[in-house]
Amino acid sequence: MANSNVIELDSMQRDFLTELGNIGGGCAATSLSVLLNSSLTMAVPKVKVLEFSDLTEIFGGADSIVVAVLSPIVGDLNGMMMFVLEREKAKRLADALVKDGRDYGEFTDMDLSAIKEIGNIIISTYLGSLESLTRFKIRTTPPEIGIDMAGAILSVPAIEFGNAGDKALVIEADFVDKELDIDGHIILLSEVHSYDKMYKALGVE
Repeated sequence: MANSNVIELDSMQRDFLTELGNIGGGCAATSLSVLLNSSLTMAVPKVKVLEFSDLTEIFGGADSIVVAVLSPIVGDLNGMMMFVLEREKAKRLADALVKDGRDYGEFTDMDLSAIKEIGNIIISTYLGSLESLTRFKIRTTPPEIGIDMAGAILSVPAIEFGNAGDKALVIEADFVDKELDIDGHIILLSEVHSYDKMYKALGVE
């Protein structure tokens, strides 16, 4: 990440985004614990705002293979929420969730369905936390899942929002218990004025 252009935030902006990361992560961990029947907890999240052009660096470059759950959002904020895992981490998660005793090597439809459900829970809980903090009204559409190079995956929101905004909110999320480690990134891509709207809703100029 040394070459990434991290957007500098003042203390109030940083506190707000950190609170979003903590509240959303806590809610997501609770929901996932129920689904997985585990004692899942979340490590303290790292939250940052990056230039859109630097996003692929957090996955090791544009050619790195990732699995991403993508959900467009509309309402007081228009954009896209994503939950992205490196391929090998996604495969370990799928194997832990499906537990059919067989090693397919590649993702099965059941694997992808399980990962999409996890991504949907994480995205929904984070958006719910964002709504609670800002009092915004935000709606999601059914999520999609894709496996591809990071550059190709991120080209989907780039085509739609590249001309409207050039920044992305990134939350490094690490959900862990004794046997499972869900280590991924939650990314919010939206219109250029969305962050100003979020800050203003809380009196953070």
